[in-house]
Amino acid sequence: IQPPVPSLSMSLLWLNGTLTDKADARVSPFDHGLLYGDGVWEHLRVFAGKPFRAADHFRLLEGAAEALGIDVPLSPAELLAAVEATASANGRTEGYVRVIVTRGPGTVGPDPRKIEPQVIITAEEYQPFPQALYGQGLHAVVSPLALDPDNPAHKFRTLNQLHVVQAKRHALRHGCLEALFRDRAGNGARSSQPVRREKTAPSVAWSCSTSPAG
Repeated sequence: IQPPVPSLSMSLLWLNGTLTDKADARVSPFDHGLLYGDGVWEHLRVFAGKPFRAADHFRLLEGAAEALGIDVPLSPAELLAAVEATASANGRTEGYVRVIVTRGPGTVGPDPRKIEPQVIITAEEYQPFPQALYGQGLHAVVSPLALDPDNPAHKFRTLNQLHVVQAKRHALRHGCLEALFRDRAGNGARSSQPVRREKTAPSVAWSCSTSPAG
């Protein structure tokens, strides 16, 4: 892959083998990832220009895709090369990368046969919370939506993340920036946000407003 020369005004993404300016990137309106949330994704950090624990993340991506019956069209070595090329093209030696695999464009119906998966890789910086909160902590609330371990959207990183969006909305209505999930039995708590792992995660306080804001 020969990446274009990066510039400060350009943010490139990897779309099926081609590095494309994000303003020019196109996804079919008939892609089942858009129509049905039929796709998977995995995120990883880049340090000193190298993806951190890439093999582990690619195994998670492959496992999620297998659960949905999607064949990832790239080998782990090809994915690694694509991730490195995308980070390099955006001038990022440190940052956040997301690998997305959609079912691909098909018909309006949900039939998954004879559809070619699409691969998109982005290298846009993402920080879920303001930097100051990593030192002073944040307020959180428990989402009223319980996770269902039998639901692939709850078990894997699929393109259907409505439960995460709803949890975030619930947190904001109650004056918080974060919501935590529990399962149907009320056990455990999982963050709704992918927190940066190279820093200590913000500590959590449970003192949000009890009544919705706004």
